[in-house]
Amino acid sequence: GTISREELQEIRPSVVHNHFELNCMLGNKKALFRNLSRWCDFTKRNVFDIVPLTYHIERVNGRAFKEFVGVGGIPHGYWIVKPGENTNRGTGIQVTNKLATIRKLIGEDSKHTYIVQQYLCNPLLYHRRKFDIRTYVLVNRINNVLRAYWFQEGYLRTSSEVFTLDDLEDPFIHLTNDAIQKNGEDYGRFESGNKISYSEFQRYFDATLPKDKFQVADLVAAMKQIAGQCIRATYFN
Repeated sequence: GTISREELQEIRPSVVHNHFELNCMLGNKKALFRNLSRWCDFTKRNVFDIVPLTYHIERVNGRAFKEFVGVGGIPHGYWIVKPGENTNRGTGIQVTNKLATIRKLIGEDSKHTYIVQQYLCNPLLYHRRKFDIRTYVLVNRINNVLRAYWFQEGYLRTSSEVFTLDDLEDPFIHLTNDAIQKNGEDYGRFESGNKISYSEFQRYFDATLPKDKFQVADLVAAMKQIAGQCIRATYFN
């Protein structure tokens, strides 16, 4: 049968929320790293088997910053610096290999703490460009039983510029967020909307690597395991 507009209004919830209560404990960079660290300590795991070397820095004169700098100066390599909370769409993220840049960025911002994370200098690339993978997981709890459902199909978001460490300030090289890439001159030049499917991703590696060298299914299985750890860590805390 059919349902009238009036009947539909009656069965709809009176309040619609964009985010569940305490959603930030899973979606917030600072909170997720804290929850994962506590979970890994409890389960005798190494959190850096899940995420790259990471520091949560609240201020430049704090303990975490001193640990980051260490004896003899900044650890060698490249770092990606992200606001720890209340931002999205790539806002405030910067890649650098200079301690002065990190110190200035954190010292001048009183509204955020920061996640400073070792940057992957030799990432897996798609046509020599960076990408990230967007997946979806539905999490619910009914009668105090927590369940998570993985949506099988996801997609990749690609950058518009060839990856290089020679220019750390170009966001179109290093940040794959759609909110950033859509402002570039080459947005959509290589892929419609700078996005590809899992099957397109697999076809690329089938054409460029020895047979069965890379399987998207194996990557997805690993992501599912990590997603499960993140959800357990958040529930645990």
